Amino acid sequence: MKINMPVTQKEIALADTSSIVSKTDLKGRITYINRDFLEISGFTEAELIGQSHNIIRHPDMPAEAFADLWQTVKAGKPWNGMVKNRCKNGDHYWVEANAAPIRENGEIIGYMSVRSKPSRQQVDAAEVLYAKMRAGHAPKTSVLTKLSNYIEDLGLRYKVAAALALPVVAMAGFDYIRGPQQASILLTSCVGVVAFICSFFVLNKWVMTPMKQVTKNINAIANGDFQTRMNTRANDEAGRMMQAIKAMQIRLGFDLNNSKKLNEEAVRLQTALDNSSTAFTFGDSQNRLQYINNAAKALWQNMATDIAKVHPNFSVEAMMGGNIGQYLEKDEQRAVFAQKLSTPSGMEIVIYGRSIRVSVVPIYNNSGEYLGRMTQWTDRTAEVLAEKEVARLVTEAVAGNLSERADTTKLPEGFVRDTGRGINQILDAVITPLNVAASYVDSIAKGNIPAKISETYNGDFNTLKNNLNQCIDAVNALVADASLLANAAAQGQLSTRADASRHQGDFRKIVEGVNNTLDSVVGPLNVAAECVARISAGDIPDNITAHYNGDFNNIKNNLNTCIDAVNRLVSDANLLAEAAAEGRVTVRADATQHQGDFRKVVEGVNATLETIVQPITVVKEAVDAINTA
Repeated sequence: MKINMPVTQKEIALADTSSIVSKTDLKGRITYINRDFLEISGFTEAELIGQSHNIIRHPDMPAEAFADLWQTVKAGKPWNGMVKNRCKNGDHYWVEANAAPIRENGEIIGYMSVRSKPSRQQVDAAEVLYAKMRAGHAPKTSVLTKLSNYIEDLGLRYKVAAALALPVVAMAGFDYIRGPQQASILLTSCVGVVAFICSFFVLNKWVMTPMKQVTKNINAIANGDFQTRMNTRANDEAGRMMQAIKAMQIRLGFDLNNSKKLNEEAVRLQTALDNSSTAFTFGDSQNRLQYINNAAKALWQNMATDIAKVHPNFSVEAMMGGNIGQYLEKDEQRAVFAQKLSTPSGMEIVIYGRSIRVSVVPIYNNSGEYLGRMTQWTDRTAEVLAEKEVARLVTEAVAGNLSERADTTKLPEGFVRDTGRGINQILDAVITPLNVAASYVDSIAKGNIPAKISETYNGDFNTLKNNLNQCIDAVNALVADASLLANAAAQGQLSTRADASRHQGDFRKIVEGVNNTLDSVVGPLNVAAECVARISAGDIPDNITAHYNGDFNNIKNNLNTCIDAVNRLVSDANLLAEAAAEGRVTVRADATQHQGDFRKVVEGVNATLETIVQPITVVKEAVDAINTA
């Protein structure tokens, strides 16, 4: 036998109204339990269903008791006895158990048990008896008891036959003993009367009393008493009848408890539906309204005034028993409540100024019989108003009208209006920082660098503020370096550069670009300045061979042209000087090789030489003439 541990020996008393019910299969595995079973045992339904019923067996229960139980119920008889069961935590509780087989088509398919609270005397007697049985001292049945039980188990026909034969046998036996000569009619009659009385008591004890008990028990069951104790030990006709009545009592008790359980579940369900904030109605298979919960009553009551304009004498109470579809405004909507549905259906309707979502669910029993429909009425009037207002705000926001807010005066009181206020607060919280950011960006775009934002913001808005302040710092740093370079250039400090490492990203690229631009401009200017300085000092430099682009290349070319022009001028000056030194006073520079003022210089030199050389030529010619003469 399975030993379930631990045990605390702490007894838990059943309530007077407790009725523990369970069912098992032929292997003793639990297939059904009621709420009282769960509450007293401490187990959950998941822990019990599918488990052997001995999961709650207490170690103090003798194996002989359960052997008797199984022997009895497997024989198709009901069993009654005291059982000590163990709770999940080790505590225990006593029950008076009534077990019986479950039959289907004449075959036993399982067993049921209905247990109730026993008396204290029953518990004490069972404690003593089971202690003796555990010690191996189970009480033995006496010979007299066995004889009485044997007689009790005899069929009624034998008992009746014995009772009828007893007076005859007694009188005949008396006459036989006395002999015919001494027989007395009076004495024989007396013996017959005594035998008749004994026969009456036999019939009363073995026939009438059991039948009366049968009648009493049947009446008790008829009066709803399923706790009446019955003696099912006898195996005669009356005993088997008592066993059948006991089995019926157990089955009815089981069904009653099952009905109570179903009723409790139905009551809980109806209570939940009655008090649900969602409106429900139920219509039968003929589409007649059979149930309407409080929320649905309130919904239809709110529309009662408008409905009465179309349906005079309308009232919510008068709706019961009628077709609710008659109050809908469109034919296609009424059609849903006039037909037998096979699948759930839903629709959005507008009736009497309210927007309502209707969800209809057909209900079928296990046999596929159509029972009716459960309808859920969801009043979305406030929700639709809110949806329209939110849609309007979204449209305005897409159009850039960020100053628009929900008009809460149009929204109904309660959650929807509170939601509208919340949306406005969210927009204020979002748009105010955005407006500040937009204003700052606009000022920066116009070249008006504002002071840093000092207001306090939270979360992502604070991040936006910090980023704007960093932008202001970056732009200010850029402006400062631009001013630095401008002032340096105005002062002729062309070697001054901005520190690009103080900037980041594209701002660094800007500063580096300005620095590179200055390098590109100042480099050629320095070369040009050096060339001009050397030319002005009479030190004619070589042509510039470095590569430059654009205007810088033009400057280079012009400088090289200037160098070439000066070099030609110097070359022609040297030519004239050398010729003069050699006395070749007729040598002249080619002025066509020069341009502009340089040509004028050469032409002027040539003209000067002509002026100087002409008298010399006249003198020379005169001298030559004299010498010739």
